[in-house]
Amino acid sequence: RDEKDLYIAPTVITNVERDDKLMEDELFGPLLPTIRISDMDDAIEYINSRDDPLSLYVFSSNKKLVKKVLDSTRSGGVVVNDTLMHVTEGSLPFGGIGPSGMGAYHGKKSFDTFTHERSTMIKDLNPVVEVAMGVRYAPYTSSNLKLARIVLESVPHFKKSFLMKHLKWFIVALVLGVGLKKVE
Repeated sequence: RDEKDLYIAPTVITNVERDDKLMEDELFGPLLPTIRISDMDDAIEYINSRDDPLSLYVFSSNKKLVKKVLDSTRSGGVVVNDTLMHVTEGSLPFGGIGPSGMGAYHGKKSFDTFTHERSTMIKDLNPVVEVAMGVRYAPYTSSNLKLARIVLESVPHFKKSFLMKHLKWFIVALVLGVGLKKVE
């Protein structure tokens, strides 16, 4: 094939309707279809009625209007008062959401996107630990549930820390244990 036959000149397409076939998918070429939009609310409604775009370009010197567009829409990336520049900035993640793509690329974002951090837990088969952890298994008694709740509260993402909640009892047990050891 001749490269000249594959060339598409940058083209602005006018008289396009919102439901035209040309408006169904993302365009990755030098084509710019234009549609009539009555106001910014109409533009936001139109953007939100379709799949999230890979990029959104907002041209305005009105900061409130720009903020409204940014707060009211979703897209892979946004450039205000320019086009394509977010692709050239290596410190900005570049990528789409939804049908426009998953993940972000550039720098560390590329590594994070294409790397899977696998969770791995290796459990010791210590019978003493297994007896203590037996509260996980049925039948569930009220004392098992109470003990399970205490254990779960010790996990950092729960509201109260197990150590802080039971610190005084731990200290009492430690003192008694040391005291009993000395008596023997």
